[in-house]
Amino acid sequence: MDIKLFDNKILAPSKCGTRYLRKVFTDRRFDINTDSIDGISHIVIRNPYEHFESAIHTEYLNYTDSIENIHHIMYGVTSNDGIGHWHPKTYQFLYSVFLKNKNIEIVDLPNLSQLIESFGYSTPYEKSEYDWSSFPNWKPKELLIEELKLQFKNEFESVDSKLKIEFEYYTKLLNRDTTSSII
Repeated sequence: MDIKLFDNKILAPSKCGTRYLRKVFTDRRFDINTDSIDGISHIVIRNPYEHFESAIHTEYLNYTDSIENIHHIMYGVTSNDGIGHWHPKTYQFLYSVFLKNKNIEIVDLPNLSQLIESFGYSTPYEKSEYDWSSFPNWKPKELLIEELKLQFKNEFESVDSKLKIEFEYYTKLLNRDTTSSII
């Protein structure tokens, strides 16, 4: 699970604004086994379906040169270990952090610019800085996902069941819901 800690207070999984946060704050990998959550004031999250699609797109662009070479990525998404930019229990983990410190603010990705501004920084989000359409194996995210769903139907069924569970935790985080834990 790839989660970063920014300025020792903001937790954000990969694909949840980490490159934008890095423009303002120093970061380091959050060690799930040893790091304390005491100083954490914010957790940045995004819709788990968007998170997954963005992760698959990034993995494809970074590590494959064709759709045929994506088997290792699809194997990873069906495992319990996930892939570099996505883990099937990210939101479950973040929810457990929130339960340990209910004062943590939950920030949905579309509100990340507002969070950065609340800390006194005026760092505009420039969408063009995140455009990878010049990559030689570029495919629009939507087209890539559709092609993968056709080629890896069973794997996507497995991922869909994992994403449904993650979406429940995402919703609980957004609603700051600490009742009837599903952990």
